[in-house]
Amino acid sequence: MELKTVLTFLGFFVAVAAVGTAVWGLIVLANRKDRRAQEVWREFASQSGLDYEPKKDREKLAWVHGRLHRRSFDMHEERVNLKGGTESTEVVTRMFLKVEGMPNGLAVYERPARLADSGAIESLLASVAEVMGKHMPPNLETGDAAFDEKWVTRGFDADVTRTWISQGDRKEVLAELATEEGFKTHEDGLRWEGSTPRTIEAIQSVVGKLERYAERLEQL
Repeated sequence: MELKTVLTFLGFFVAVAAVGTAVWGLIVLANRKDRRAQEVWREFASQSGLDYEPKKDREKLAWVHGRLHRRSFDMHEERVNLKGGTESTEVVTRMFLKVEGMPNGLAVYERPARLADSGAIESLLASVAEVMGKHMPPNLETGDAAFDEKWVTRGFDADVTRTWISQGDRKEVLAELATEEGFKTHEDGLRWEGSTPRTIEAIQSVVGKLERYAERLEQL
């Protein structure tokens, strides 16, 4: 075998080995970050008097739940499909905090500027609801023309939802919440979704914001 050919093969194997080493290093680093995140979750649960269930495998992800300052609280990791119609997935963290008295299915989001955008959003919401085996709450008018012109409101019980949202400054609070990245109403409470928080401070920052919004919504 000619020296040039030997050198070509050696170069190829060195390149493959380098790529393999780099990939292995990334996997090890990711696993370390994941273990550290789970330690942080466990510590947060312990400090807050919540239950912690560790991540066991690819499907059974970490879960923190219980009552946080009298409210039902849930924080868990969930594997979701990436946008773009691919089969790739990513792990996100979702936190949920129940709001006392909030009508089930309440949703408030900004009304799209264009009718085409509105139709696309309605179609997407309907598709998501169908996949989840749930009915999508119908649109309703709050009676506040200025609010209804800018915001879409949904709720399973129109009368109950309309009455609840019109008390105090709840419409303003919900409109403010809708502009917060990662935050929204969900079922009978508030939800945040984002990258897995890896420090106690990061978790407490999100939880603190959820609690402040919950307190404002519970006040008349």
